[in-house]
Amino acid sequence: MDPTDTDLLSSPRPSRAIRALMLLGLPLALMLFGAWPRERFDPVETASVLLAQSLLADGDRTLDPEDNRRILAWRDASPSTVSGDSRRELEGVDEDIPYPRLAASGNGEFGVPLAYGLYLAPFVAVGGVVGAYLGHGLLVVGLFALLGAYWRPRLFDDTPWVLALFFVASGLLPASLHLRPEFFLGVVAVVLFALLYQGEALLGTSPEMYDDGKLRGGGVLARWLAIGALFAVLVVSASWLVALLVPIAATARRRRVGVSVLGAALLTMAVVGFLLLGSARLPALFPGLGTLDPRLWGWNLAYLAAGRHLGLGLYFAPLFLLLPWCGRAVGRRSLVAGVGLALVLLLWWQPHDLGGLPWTVGAGSLVVLYPVLLFLVDRPPRRWAAVITLAVAGAVFWPAWLHLRLPPADAQGRPLRVPPYFSPWLPWETTQSDLAAESSVSLSGLEVRVLNLAAWRGDDGGLRVLGGNWAELLLVSDAPVTGLRVEVEEQGGADIELRGAELRQTVLRPDGSVGFLLSVEEPRVWHIMPGSSGARYFRILTLNLPKAPRHPIRIGLGGVETAFLGDPSEDGTD
Repeated sequence: MDPTDTDLLSSPRPSRAIRALMLLGLPLALMLFGAWPRERFDPVETASVLLAQSLLADGDRTLDPEDNRRILAWRDASPSTVSGDSRRELEGVDEDIPYPRLAASGNGEFGVPLAYGLYLAPFVAVGGVVGAYLGHGLLVVGLFALLGAYWRPRLFDDTPWVLALFFVASGLLPASLHLRPEFFLGVVAVVLFALLYQGEALLGTSPEMYDDGKLRGGGVLARWLAIGALFAVLVVSASWLVALLVPIAATARRRRVGVSVLGAALLTMAVVGFLLLGSARLPALFPGLGTLDPRLWGWNLAYLAAGRHLGLGLYFAPLFLLLPWCGRAVGRRSLVAGVGLALVLLLWWQPHDLGGLPWTVGAGSLVVLYPVLLFLVDRPPRRWAAVITLAVAGAVFWPAWLHLRLPPADAQGRPLRVPPYFSPWLPWETTQSDLAAESSVSLSGLEVRVLNLAAWRGDDGGLRVLGGNWAELLLVSDAPVTGLRVEVEEQGGADIELRGAELRQTVLRPDGSVGFLLSVEEPRVWHIMPGSSGARYFRILTLNLPKAPRHPIRIGLGGVETAFLGDPSEDGTD
């Protein structure tokens, strides 16, 4: 290797103490920082801890009255603890904004993989919530240790720097500080592929035992049994990860692993899957076939590339800027093929749930697959590629670097994960059912989904906006509309500021309320959604009532035809 050409840093090389600090200090610091008592947990974090508590106390994984009592006790002990994107302490707001729904699946179970709850359970038993974060932090340390062990003979002294670059400049950094089951599955996948590609070093066996295709000793059998068990954990937690069988089978074929070893591994996988799922739930392992609608696939692919929440090109920039210059690792083609097939299965089986929840940074699916792709790195990246990666990551991640432990939005609803100069330009992923905020209001033929904290659903089912703040709304309709009507109560004032629409008329009502008639263009986004027989039409409307007091203002919204815009006498409200 020529260090002057490919090394990440120029000479002189960093001292051994600095390299050790980079390799161990960063994950340990993140582990302790994440475990430090925090003010708020999002619904996924809450569900993760409660699942572990339920497994310890009740021996089950379903939401029941005892779990509800735990939630209430936890909330009463610290009202700001069990919280999510829908609740903030807003100065001057005297109307209670409800707590978000706890993340749960449709069958009454916690919406967290069982394997993750089982992992957290002993830590929760010893240290409660802080113990859960320490257990999650151990995953960070383990990830660094495994990748460092795999890279050290290939990257030499550059290993800590390259590993830190891949970690800090991607969605792994914020995922490491929150209880994310995707991060747990990513570490499980790293252990699997470390055994697959470097099992000789990890288990003390010799690569020569593969030369004649014969099994010598128990090391190889134990290794493949472990691979089968880990693969089962991945598949029962996220069925689309079954595609990772492609690189596993390719490696087995290349290493001449005997049929008996593969059979034992597959049997282990089946037994682990049966124990984790139970016979009654085995048919639910693989979901029904999704849709092949090209419009839905097209939007999903666009959002995966540059969506506000998914955004692989933004949140996992090292994939595109470093990997092309990282040599030709063993198993490169099969690994890329397996990851690509996994994404295809995800888009096919779960087209409306790619794991890009409002409180995550980047697609949750890539938090699983990104560490696996790091096995493609087998030589240090060039300096100029690293500089480009850091520049892109800095432009996208500086809010996350400054606010690592805060929820993804501040009290005014401005996202902290996305810089303000990116937010207006990045598309909101309309294909993702969970990316709509907790509030959803039906008004005059429109379904209104709240996209930031300056708006919410009132107790009466109506829509509230916070005066003097930009409220971002996703409007969904079964048919295209050419105009919108906004009705505002008296204290909202007669001024409105708009993005995504143009004010055509202002109508003053006898009761003091104000009607705003807006003209809009044809929606650019339309595709099918769960439960709809045909395509639905989406547009984003952002509005502000600048003269309104900083209090909840009740508004009504409706879709109208173009002809209606010329008839101000029509009295329309929700």
